[in-house]
Amino acid sequence: MAKYLVFGGSGFLGSRLIARLAKQDSNQIVVADVNRNPSFDKYENVSFQEIDFINKNSFAGEIAGYDYVYHLISTITPADGTKDAFRELEENVRPTLALLEEVKLHPGVRLIFLSSGGTVYGNKGSVPLSEELLPAPICNYGISKELIERYLFLYHHMYGLDYRILRLSNPYGTKARKNQKQGLIPIVMDCIMRGEPVTVFGNGRNVRDYIHVEDAISGVLKAAENGGSGGIYNIGFGKGHSILEIIDLIVKELGCEYPRLIFVPDRKCDVEYNVLDNSRMKAEFGWEPQICLEEGIRMMVNGIRNGGENG
Repeated sequence: MAKYLVFGGSGFLGSRLIARLAKQDSNQIVVADVNRNPSFDKYENVSFQEIDFINKNSFAGEIAGYDYVYHLISTITPADGTKDAFRELEENVRPTLALLEEVKLHPGVRLIFLSSGGTVYGNKGSVPLSEELLPAPICNYGISKELIERYLFLYHHMYGLDYRILRLSNPYGTKARKNQKQGLIPIVMDCIMRGEPVTVFGNGRNVRDYIHVEDAISGVLKAAENGGSGGIYNIGFGKGHSILEIIDLIVKELGCEYPRLIFVPDRKCDVEYNVLDNSRMKAEFGWEPQICLEEGIRMMVNGIRNGGENG
């Protein structure tokens, strides 16, 4: 039996994580979030705690008894400019420090932080990016993720905090939500299925690493629950695809006409190439992604056509 506390468990990644953890009846899972996901009703071993993470100044008394604490919360997405810099520090870094202050008092707790493999490395050339590379983020979002990573290491160094940093590539596997601003694949698929034009930043040749959410959660669980304290791990498919390739694959799977593309200038926050080297995950935990992009897109299309949310 293990006890889990999942901050941000009601979201896209969190709800998939909860579903996997709940399969083992002996696990006890508490979802700490602002909103409750109704899908949790079917699990007898999942409970909900309403919590406003971004306004927390203290987590005193809230960590005792847990084996694993997952930190999945982030309140902004990658974007140009610096207008969100202060808000990012106030809403994400500050409450995370409050969380670390409490976790350090409980040596038996492992903290798992979902960082951003897509932003912390910055522009590093055109080869898969390994964990040994120094981060060089070019957006507020990536800087805040790196800053939290550094604090995790500091608390490990000072107090022996048990942690995992998981640098995730671009997860996909659900249809677009209203006003969704992040997630190229669901947003493009939604535009095409509605017969709307697709907005493309730059020339459409920027390359990203896309991983199906089920593979991502398998990697998260493998890395979180195995091995010793500490460590940074890339969780990505290890293969890159450009924006134009993504559009081609979606059109092929839908069997529809090619959409009208609206090309707009590159954003300064967008890197030209981002593919993660996942060899450390393979070597240490025997984990490998199983769902290629073509199959993952097919699963999404089938899920939507069958009236569901995802693949």
